[in-house]
Amino acid sequence: MQEKPRNYGNLTRAKREFDKYIHDCARMQELSRNFIPLLKQNSCATLTFSRDQIAQVIATMAFNCFKSPQPSYNRARNFNRMYPGDNGRYEALKCLLYYFHAVCEPGFDNPNRLISFTRTHCSNFDFAKCHFKMNSIEVIVKNENDRGQRYSMMDFANWGGNNAYAHVNFANAYLGGGTLAGGLVQEEILFLTH
Repeated sequence: MQEKPRNYGNLTRAKREFDKYIHDCARMQELSRNFIPLLKQNSCATLTFSRDQIAQVIATMAFNCFKSPQPSYNRARNFNRMYPGDNGRYEALKCLLYYFHAVCEPGFDNPNRLISFTRTHCSNFDFAKCHFKMNSIEVIVKNENDRGQRYSMMDFANWGGNNAYAHVNFANAYLGGGTLAGGLVQEEILFLTH
């Protein structure tokens, strides 16, 4: 009995899109002339990127091809933390390939679509003594003309507007808690692409 051929159409398309960003790593030389600052621990800072810049940074980190000479912090990447085992590697690759697929959609390079990463430091706060438990994921959506409306994750698909932006707490245990420990970026990427 002849085995039925598998459908690799989606994987092939994602690979083509991933290959596009591999070749675009050369464009990172423009970004790496001014080294991207880190969101360091015990500090408050914000970085803003376009989706295209994020895809280029991810592709460049995946192949560790930042332009030399590099600051010492650029020699060690966090990508090894994304692959603790076979299942983790598979999930991380799915996440990255889906990100490249999403940013290749027509209109993704709209200059108004920017993504800001913010790190906030709460000094003198003892998380070990904190008994507060979040019961739901809270998403705050703001427009230019309002002060913000709160949505649960279930309602999030219903918001919109040209000038809307979202604020999501990725330290929430229900969303992954990646910012309070040595977590992954998968939660952030999946949120941005869904």
